Amino acid sequence: MSKIVTGTPIDSKARSYRTKRISEQVKNNSRYTNKAVNSRREHPNGCALPGDPLELLMEQHTVGLAWLEKIAIAVDSIKAEGFSAKAFEIITGAVKYLGTEMHRHTESEEKYLFPLIDKHAFDSPMALRHERREMWQAFNELQLSVRDVEEGRIHGTTMRELLQSAQLVVERFRNQIEKENTIIFPMVKRLLTSDEYALLKQEITASI
Repeated sequence: MSKIVTGTPIDSKARSYRTKRISEQVKNNSRYTNKAVNSRREHPNGCALPGDPLELLMEQHTVGLAWLEKIAIAVDSIKAEGFSAKAFEIITGAVKYLGTEMHRHTESEEKYLFPLIDKHAFDSPMALRHERREMWQAFNELQLSVRDVEEGRIHGTTMRELLQSAQLVVERFRNQIEKENTIIFPMVKRLLTSDEYALLKQEITASI
């Protein structure tokens, strides 16, 4: 039987984790913020400045996929061995990345890329927007589950909800990225005029 079903040992570990983290949060918060800001100035989104706007977006996808893989590994670890601070902190780190850098990435696509696609195709952007709403809904649910653990709101199904929402985030984000890389971006290269592509490059570059 999986260790996430009964919940009692995991809940105890999660509460212990919460107690330990309270004393560390104030000390680490400013250090983490400064490090993140400095890192973004050097390498925005972990990627080089672009020559081609779609190549930049795909590089950002690669970074996002690496974080999704970390979530998947952490979920497998908790399922196999029970809750651990290390696995949980991997998930919280991924949530921070997705909620900032990946969210900025999707906003740039919706603001600059989708309007150009709308001029040439009708169905794809609408379907993509719907799928994105579902993707971010799953992310919001994961964010709530993470916050419950961090703030000590532990109940019998807390770990089950955390793992289920984490798995859904991995699935939906991966599917979205694959669709953009293999369908949407090649379509963009076929449909956009040279002037539209130059505009896209200018706007995407300015947005990072």
